[in-house]
Amino acid sequence: MQSHKSYSSIRVCNNESKKIDSIKFLKNTMPFYFLIILSITFGFGCAPWIEKSEGAPLKSGERIPVGDGSQPGPFAPGLQSSPVGQAYVFGHEEPDLFVVANLHSMDPGPGLYLYEWTGRNDEGIPVFAPPRKVTLSLIDPTLRGVHDTSPSLIGSIFQTDNGEIHGWWLNGPEIYRTLFDKEALEFKLTSAGKITMTGLPDAPEIPSNLEVLQNNNNTVQILLSMNDGVIHRPEGFWRHPDYIMYNGAGVFLGKWPYEYLLISNTISPEVGSTVQFHPYSLTKREVLQGYHNLTFVEYEKGGPKRLITGSRYGNFLYYPMTSGDNPGKSVYVCDESGIVLRHKAIGPFPVSYPNPETGLFSDLIVGSESELIYYPFTGKFHDNGAPIYGEPFQPLRQNAPLYTGTLPVVNVVDWDDNGMLDIVLGNSEGRVLLFMNQGTNENPSFATEQHVTAGGRPIHIQPGYVGSVQGPAESRWGYSCPTFTDWNGDGLFDMLMNSAVSRHEVYLNIGEPGRPEFDFPVPLYCEGLELHGTWRMQPGAKKLDGKMAYVILDDENEFHIYWQIDAYNVEDGGKLYLKDGSSIRGTYLSAGGTGRLKTVLEDWDLDGKTDMLVGTTRHSSVPDPVNGLPQSKGRKGATVLFLKNVGTNSKPVFAFPQMLRFRGSTLYLGQHACSPEVWDYGQPGGPDLLLGEQDGKIRFYQRKDLAWDVEK
Repeated sequence: MQSHKSYSSIRVCNNESKKIDSIKFLKNTMPFYFLIILSITFGFGCAPWIEKSEGAPLKSGERIPVGDGSQPGPFAPGLQSSPVGQAYVFGHEEPDLFVVANLHSMDPGPGLYLYEWTGRNDEGIPVFAPPRKVTLSLIDPTLRGVHDTSPSLIGSIFQTDNGEIHGWWLNGPEIYRTLFDKEALEFKLTSAGKITMTGLPDAPEIPSNLEVLQNNNNTVQILLSMNDGVIHRPEGFWRHPDYIMYNGAGVFLGKWPYEYLLISNTISPEVGSTVQFHPYSLTKREVLQGYHNLTFVEYEKGGPKRLITGSRYGNFLYYPMTSGDNPGKSVYVCDESGIVLRHKAIGPFPVSYPNPETGLFSDLIVGSESELIYYPFTGKFHDNGAPIYGEPFQPLRQNAPLYTGTLPVVNVVDWDDNGMLDIVLGNSEGRVLLFMNQGTNENPSFATEQHVTAGGRPIHIQPGYVGSVQGPAESRWGYSCPTFTDWNGDGLFDMLMNSAVSRHEVYLNIGEPGRPEFDFPVPLYCEGLELHGTWRMQPGAKKLDGKMAYVILDDENEFHIYWQIDAYNVEDGGKLYLKDGSSIRGTYLSAGGTGRLKTVLEDWDLDGKTDMLVGTTRHSSVPDPVNGLPQSKGRKGATVLFLKNVGTNSKPVFAFPQMLRFRGSTLYLGQHACSPEVWDYGQPGGPDLLLGEQDGKIRFYQRKDLAWDVEK
């Protein structure tokens, strides 16, 4: 089989002609999934999930909702979201879902969350209630696993025949056995206490995932994935300016870690304090870079449980479990055309979920650094024994905030030329997504995303083996950073792009007003060479005194201005400076820590001169490594900087940056990034602010609630 199939987003329109009866759905699941496939919307037709509504005023300091705030939408609790189990907590027809929000997640923060199943909508999509925080006081919720995409809580939740809900959690060489208290929403240590694991390899090999196999005789076995201890990155400090990932031939200089599986002896859930482990997988090189969660599925009543795992690069491994403790050789899960499934984002965490037709736990709900995704089992197997899964779709959450994918880079445009402002953005997956405003500018109502295309195909930037400055482990983080402006002066907005691969490209709009259509990307050139600079930064672009300016972070990680010659060429305008004559640096970090800033050129203080609004990371240090912001204030979080233009538009010069404050408190927004954009429809007093958060949400800030220091 080939392994190049990429996830394609599903969109179901709420037109009456496309609704199906939920009873018919339960009687015949497969035609339902076929209907969903027919309802895919890649372009810009009907608005997904919600019908046109008047919307509601945006609330200052709060996240923008789907629609008017009462509609369901795609969801994820954190920066990385890891389902760890399901159980019939509230006695509904289908189980409720437990999901971990991993390290660096913001609001509601790292930890364990419970989503109550509330039913299926008219299209048969499962809908869950907003999350409830679950207490697990025994384990530090900020602990992280082996990988940077590992859950901060590593465990397995399962329900026994008597209705008890168990949570077993990895904590170093021990496993905490807990029982769920529904009234307290807490997993409490059981009387059986902790399990000490024996038979594990010596360090540096450590467990990275845990799953509990329930046998038919009320016993269990514990499955562990083990990291082989190999360090992936080359030796040295990976933020040092001289750190090297690749040699002169473009070959990665690090090593390639693998993971494998161990299984325990059979035990009772209530007894035993020491458990022996022994090899389970056939080899110690089962999956490159590691598993991402382990889950058992069932394909026949009373039949053996089968194992499915996620993996770093997005594939799913299936172990047929032919006999006893021998799972057999793994094969890749595939789609209906026989192509290996590749999840939409890096590091998928699958958990089994019951198929509504059969009741078997054969379907999958998958978390990652994206929204949760549902994969329905088709009931079929490939010739090589791999289970075949149907087209994926998004489960929904009631009263959902708009979900963008993580690390959104936010832009506001009037996409369909109807006078209403829409949102279009890039994200860490490397995609560009559109959120249509179906309300008004004063009372917006945003639908969930549609994929923006170029050359007729959805934009999906992937750096690949040599494209990321942080090595091949990040081959699937595209970090698309678009900026929209009328670049070639034809009256249509075009798209300028930087990303994980550090290219500066233009996607010219070859459509017409109200019907944007982007051509394939073309590099921007300066002196005949492709324009170059640091990665993951959003360029600023705007006409200044009638001439188009293009602002980036250059090879020295300093702000640099270029002036447009034509649609594909710019000339060097030199570095940008503060009024004291010093250049403006982006961060005190080097190597992969450079770049990352999000730049908006805007007359923010309404004095007639174009300023800069800059979204930072927690480690940014603008304008210098010693006194720069926000790091000199203690690295409390990403923030928004205002750099006032104290020069002219043709020769901009900037005052020392100031951090924006909201109702008296400095804006701090997590670890990785934030993305400012003006919300300007001519409202009195000047534009308001939208701010993309690393968790994939967008906050609105009314201008009257924001403050910044004024240059004297």
